[in-house]
Amino acid sequence: MTEDIRIVFMSVPREIAKSIARGIITERQVVYVNIIPKMASFYWWYGKSLTDEESLLILKTTKQKYPALQEFVQRNHPYEIPELLSVGVEEGLPDYLSWVKVETERT
Repeated sequence: MTEDIRIVFMSVPREIAKSIARGIITERQVVYVNIIPKMASFYWWYGKSLTDEESLLILKTTKQKYPALQEFVQRNHPYEIPELLSVGVEEGLPDYLSWVKVETERT
């Protein structure tokens, strides 16, 4: 069961974190979104070292839903190249994993 479950990390501008989360949930591409509302991000962009205040979204979904999630992010995220990283789940509470799978199969 765990081979299908994914945790996805996405950084977003703080002012749009809730609207992005609602959109992803409304389109049923994920079953759960955590928002870590305030983080400082340090990164290189086109040869410059930059710092921004962002929010981190932690998304729970399945491998099957990831392509639709990626498409949503590409359509709705304001960054030229959004951070979107999917990590497979090795273990977890069986009832929780089952819930993620069942809910992502609903349309």
